[in-house]
Amino acid sequence: MRRLTALRGARQLLGLAAIARGAFWNKKPAQDAAAAAPAYVLTEEHHHVLPHLLALVAEGKVRKRATLVHLDSHHDAGLPSNWNHEDKEHDTQLAHTHINNFLFALGLLEAVEHVIFVEPPWSRQCVSLHNRTKALRLGFIEGAPRVSYDATPSEQRALGGFFDDHQVVDDLAESVTVRFSVVALSDAPHMISKLVGDSSDVILDVDLDAYATTSPGALALRSAGLDPGTIRRLYRLAHDMCVFDETYDFSQPYKAPNCKAEPLGSGPVTRRRVADELRDVVDSAERASSITWTDARRGAVAATLRPFSSQLQASFNVEEKMKQFIAQPFNDNAGAVAGVGKVLRETINKLERVRAVTAVRSPFYAPAELLSVIECQAFGLFREIFGDGGALRYHDGVRANRTGCLARHPHDDHDTVGAFRHIETMELREEDVDDLFFSEEESDEVVEARFVNDGDEDVDIYWRVLKLETLEAGKETAFETTAGSRWSFRRGDDVLKSVRVGRAARNVYALQGQSLDAHPVEMTFVTPSDARVVFDVGEGEVEYEGDRAHPVETYHGHVWRAYDMMGNLLGSFTVNAAEGHRQEFRTEL
Repeated sequence: MRRLTALRGARQLLGLAAIARGAFWNKKPAQDAAAAAPAYVLTEEHHHVLPHLLALVAEGKVRKRATLVHLDSHHDAGLPSNWNHEDKEHDTQLAHTHINNFLFALGLLEAVEHVIFVEPPWSRQCVSLHNRTKALRLGFIEGAPRVSYDATPSEQRALGGFFDDHQVVDDLAESVTVRFSVVALSDAPHMISKLVGDSSDVILDVDLDAYATTSPGALALRSAGLDPGTIRRLYRLAHDMCVFDETYDFSQPYKAPNCKAEPLGSGPVTRRRVADELRDVVDSAERASSITWTDARRGAVAATLRPFSSQLQASFNVEEKMKQFIAQPFNDNAGAVAGVGKVLRETINKLERVRAVTAVRSPFYAPAELLSVIECQAFGLFREIFGDGGALRYHDGVRANRTGCLARHPHDDHDTVGAFRHIETMELREEDVDDLFFSEEESDEVVEARFVNDGDEDVDIYWRVLKLETLEAGKETAFETTAGSRWSFRRGDDVLKSVRVGRAARNVYALQGQSLDAHPVEMTFVTPSDARVVFDVGEGEVEYEGDRAHPVETYHGHVWRAYDMMGNLLGSFTVNAAEGHRQEFRTEL
C-alpha cells in the first residue's frame, strides 16, 4: 500500500498574475491557431502528471528528451526507490513514483532530458546550485534506480538532499544523462531563454504552490491553535528570512534593500532560560533550520511560542510537526501573489516551443484559501500567452471546475482520459493533516491486513481518510500496511466499523463477524498421494512442496487446491480462521 509520508517531500501553490510590468506593446503575441496551442494537463498531486506526459510523448505531441521548466516551491528531484522498469505501461509508472521523485522518473524514461527548476526566495533548498547546470547520470542496478554525478562540496550540500545515500554510485554500466539546472526566481526572466536553448520541445510544469505555499507541518501547527501570523513569524525567525508581502520586489535578488527582516525582540535569551515545556519544540525547530542560531534568535522563537504553550503540549507529536514545518519551504502570504506573478509572467513569456502545460493543485502545499484565486490567474495567463485552443486532459476523479476557474482556461475542449489504477480519487482535505502525516500510533512494522465483507451490501474500505477499494458482499481484500494504522468499513458518509491493525504478521477484520488477529491455522491434508497441491495467497498459485503427512501452518483467506496427474481440479479449500485453529483439506480419494 502506498504510504503518504513524504506526501512528504514537498508541494504547494502557483498563482500566475496576468498583469505585465511595462507597456502593453511589449507583450508576446498569442499563438494564432489552435493547432499551435499546447496540450494542457490538470492534476491534484504533482506526480499524477507523469502518465499524461508519457502519453503526450508517445502520441508525438511532445518530442522525446524535452526540456521541462519546473515552476514550484520544491525541487521534486528525488529518485524512485524501486521500479519494475521493464513494464512500459504509463499507468504502471505511478506505482513507483511520488510527488518528490517523478521528474527524474521522466528522465529515466527519456521523456525529459533537461529539468530547469525556478526557485522562489522562500525556498532555500538549492541555493548552492543557483545559475548552475549539473549532469546527472541515471540508470539501474539490479532493477533499482541509481545516480552518478560529479559535484563540488558546495554543490553536494544541495544534491546530497536529493537522494538516499545508497542511490548514489560511482559509475553505471548503462545510463542516460539528465541535466538539472537551478535559477532563482529573480534571475529567471533574464536567463530562461539561454537555459532552454533553441532546439528541444518545452514542457511548462506549473505547480500552483510556486506562488504561495504552505506545508503539512504548518497546517498541523495551525490545527494545534497557532494563528497564521505567528506561524509566518516562526518561519522567518528560523531562517532569518525576509517578509514576503505586497511590498517585496521579487524581481530583485534575495536580501535586496527592500527586504524587511523579522525583529528578534529585546535581547538574548540563553538556552537555559527557555521554559522546560518548550525546550524540545524549540530544539526541534533549530535542528531543522538552514542557519546557525544565536541565543537571541532562540529566545525570540521561544517567546513567540510561549503564549501557545498549553496548546502545543496538548498536540501530539508536536516536535515532529515543528521539524517538518521548519524544514519545508513556506510562504502563504496572499500579498506576495501579485509580485510573484509579475516575474513568472515575464519568465513564461520568454519560452518558445511550449508543447505541454501542466497545472497542479498540490493538496497540503498550495494554500486552500488561495487556490481559486491563483488557479484562475494561471489559467488567464495561459490564455494571454498561448492564445485560445488546445485540449485539457485529466484523469477520473479530478473535478476540473471545483475552483470555478474552468471558464478562464484557453482550452477548446476538456475531458477525462479515464482512470489510473494507482491514483486515489478522493480529494485530500487540510483538516485531515494530523491523521495523514503525524499519527503517533503507527509503527514502522509492515503487516498484512485482510478485510472481509460478510454483509449483504457493498462497502468501501478506507485507510485513514482515503478510500482504497469497494468490496462486494461476500468478498475479501488484503493490503500491506503498518501495525497501528487506522482502517474502516464505510458506506457513503457512514463509518460502519473502525479497526486499528494489530502487530501480528496477518490480521483479519470482518464487517459483521469477529475480527481475527490471524493466528495461524493448523491444516491437515486428506488428499491422494500423487495429487499436486498448490496454495494461493492472492498473488497466483504456488506449488506446495512440503510433507503432506504433517500439518501445515496457513492463514485466513489462503486458498488451497489439489489437481490430479491430468491437471483436473480435485478440490479447493479456503481457510476461514473463524472455524477454528485446526482444519482439514479433504478431496475425493
